[in-house]
Amino acid sequence: MPIRKSADTSALLKKVPQAEIAIKQLDLTRSQDWARVFLPSGDIEMANHCANILTQHKDVASEMSSLRTALEKIYTEQVKPHLS
Repeated sequence: MPIRKSADTSALLKKVPQAEIAIKQLDLTRSQDWARVFLPSGDIEMANHCANILTQHKDVASEMSSLRTALEKIYTEQVKPHLS
């Protein structure tokens, strides 16, 4: 994938025409959410809670509440002590 909007993608598109779809979608992308970036294992917690909702049909509200508790615990125990 190009890392600049000014990149010449003609050679890539000639070789892999399907890449055009992904390149067009770059305008819709955004940076990762902060929980995934700054909370150790935050991405795993999110994935596990989403999996519980999608595969085990768990209640969405209770899973989101549980996720919040888990992320707050990670922050309190693993991040906050290093801020001061």
